[in-house]
Amino acid sequence: MNRIKNNLYIISTILVLLFMINCSIISNAEEITGVQVGDITVFPGEEYTIPRRIGDDYDITSFSYTSSGEGAEVSEDGVITADSSVTEKKDVWLKITVNYTKKSTYENNDAPDTKTENYYCIVSIVPLNLDELFKPLAKGLTRDVLVQEYTSTKISFTVSDENVASIDNGVLKAVSAGTTQITVNKEVDGVIDSDDYQFTVTDPKFKRTNDAIAEFGTATIRELLSDISENSTITDITSSKPKKIKVEGDRISGVKKCSSVRISCVVDGRPVNATFTVTRSHPKEALKEKPNKNDSYYYYTCKPVIVQKGKKSTFKTTGMSSVSHAEYTNYGPSIVSVSDKGVVKGKKYGSSYFIVRIDYREYHITTVVAKKKAVKVLKKAYTTLGKNYSQPRRMDKNYYDCSSLVYRVFKPYGINFGVNGWAPTADMEAYYMYTHGKMKYHKGVSYKKLKPGDIVFFGPRTKGSYGDIYHVAIYVGDDTIIHAAGRAYGVIQSRYSDRKKSVGCIARPF
Repeated sequence: MNRIKNNLYIISTILVLLFMINCSIISNAEEITGVQVGDITVFPGEEYTIPRRIGDDYDITSFSYTSSGEGAEVSEDGVITADSSVTEKKDVWLKITVNYTKKSTYENNDAPDTKTENYYCIVSIVPLNLDELFKPLAKGLTRDVLVQEYTSTKISFTVSDENVASIDNGVLKAVSAGTTQITVNKEVDGVIDSDDYQFTVTDPKFKRTNDAIAEFGTATIRELLSDISENSTITDITSSKPKKIKVEGDRISGVKKCSSVRISCVVDGRPVNATFTVTRSHPKEALKEKPNKNDSYYYYTCKPVIVQKGKKSTFKTTGMSSVSHAEYTNYGPSIVSVSDKGVVKGKKYGSSYFIVRIDYREYHITTVVAKKKAVKVLKKAYTTLGKNYSQPRRMDKNYYDCSSLVYRVFKPYGINFGVNGWAPTADMEAYYMYTHGKMKYHKGVSYKKLKPGDIVFFGPRTKGSYGDIYHVAIYVGDDTIIHAAGRAYGVIQSRYSDRKKSVGCIARPF
């Protein structure tokens, strides 16, 4: 070990001696030759002309160089050029060789009297990353904006509104929330080049210092904050209870019901935090479904809001905490209006939907505006979801096949398909609709042409016969049908458009 230390000491001593010798060469060369070479600091892409002294006995004929690496080069006429692609501070060691010819040899036509001198310098390439320096900064904080003196360029700043920000001795101070223009002046040999930058002072904080997030709800930190800009920098996002609220990138997600979880982050240099409650809030009367028994994930199948034209219905939630919230986005304003309290009012017959975000978990809610009888039919149809499929027990409580479902839903409201008691088959129901003038379409059409409460029949219709109809469903709006789909599925909802090609005809009972 001692031998290694001794060897390192010897190597260090040699390097120091070599450096001192080089410095001596530089010093002596500058006294007797026509150039002045020293360490310089430049911008990426900047050209720096090596200064020359006047009155020496020798003319400079050319320059050449070797370097410690890429980043700077020297032209034959003595111009040092820094690499424009440098993005972080970089030091390049240069050995510059200058070739001279004695002036008297020109006058006497003598053979050229030449000499060569070597110079050593460090070229520091320092980017002035103004876009980075002028990123938003939280009120009350400071940032160094000029940390380097440049050899041939003088940097100065002008702030248009010093009530927002100020710069003094290269230190930027965020005074108050707002935006101001900062002009950067670069002066070289008395010539000034100016560039303008927009600088924003923010006052970041969480919109709600006490907030709620549902299990499997998710939100970006940015949307939870107020008084920031679109360019604000958000870092160091943490959760005090990662098993209750997890952090993934710039998002947080509710995992398990819990109270008092602290979420913290740094925004534009300022630490901010909020306390969250994890809830099980969801739409009331929704059907909870768990696709994988071995996974904790679950979702809700939501009932639609069904109203008559001109009438109102209030969308209800459950499982809310004292800090819970719901936000509504209506995608069918011509069909219904939806208030920020969840009050839905029918405006025009048809169907659409709105998105409700309850404690940052989203739900798609179908809205239906229909006539009085159709409203009753649709509400009854939704009570059958999840019930069992059976042909032998098709008339028993909680059991249906496709045609008995349609029969038992419509019969209380005046559509009995010509029978009382045992439900007819799908083809018989289609024939009844035809003979009573209720058949609207004889093929599958766009769901946009359908109305909630329409009866959709599946199977080919040949030469006016309905004998090949094999399945029937109830259209409930928003491209959705309810039907008894088979023993493996029971009564379910499906997308109408997925089965449109199999549609033989469509009836409109009301």
